[in-house]
Amino acid sequence: PRGAGLPKAPDVPLRRGDPRRARRGVGRL
Repeated sequence: PRGAGLPKAPDVPLRRGDPRRARRGVGRL
């Protein structure tokens, strides 16, 4: 559910600058 497709999805997008899009597109980014 968190990083089902990426090794660190909840940590990469969240620290990229968009914490709102990272929570919604955690496995999409």
